[in-house]
Amino acid sequence: MSESVRNMLDRYQDIEDLFPDELKGEALPYFINWLIEKVLLLEIDTPSEDEAHTIFLTMNDCGLSLNSAEMMKAFVIQHVAEDNRIKVNQEWQSNISRIKNASSYDTSGMVNTQDVEFVSIWLRAKYANRMRDTKRGAKDEDYELLGDKFHAWVSNNARTTMGLAKPNDYKNFVLTEMTRVTDVYLRMMDYGTVNSRRDMKRFSITQTGT
Repeated sequence: MSESVRNMLDRYQDIEDLFPDELKGEALPYFINWLIEKVLLLEIDTPSEDEAHTIFLTMNDCGLSLNSAEMMKAFVIQHVAEDNRIKVNQEWQSNISRIKNASSYDTSGMVNTQDVEFVSIWLRAKYANRMRDTKRGAKDEDYELLGDKFHAWVSNNARTTMGLAKPNDYKNFVLTEMTRVTDVYLRMMDYGTVNSRRDMKRFSITQTGT
């Protein structure tokens, strides 16, 4: 089964698990009638997967709870050959999980945005060749556009600037480049943590000595 089919089955299971007991039995026909009469389901039919993806990005860019990293992932996987999508998705998720698990920030009670920070740093380091001028009225350039809304920049520059033209380009972008950058990023975080501990130890020894 594809990931989409598995997701639909899982959500159907959610309905079974969460459906309230008071709507079962004799009340069920009344609930069904209410559902049919009051709930409007819209089917959006598109002639191509590319147009379906455009609609998906547009809807999720207008208030639904997907961040730029998640929307970029959807864009990238959409361009990967179908038989490689599960593997690419798993690798993306694995890299992001490693980033989030290594974070020293206390994210309890709030949304963990380490994936957005990581991808923004990665893309800025490689592709941000221009920065907004300091003069009044200057427009945002690559550096600003690759902030927390970088998915739009990626969509517009994937082919021309990033060199992503074929399905294999997108696959390698995740399986090779993203994984390599994740490894480097985690090593840098680890070095920073070690050095911070050393500095704190030296500070403690200095304070004790004085």
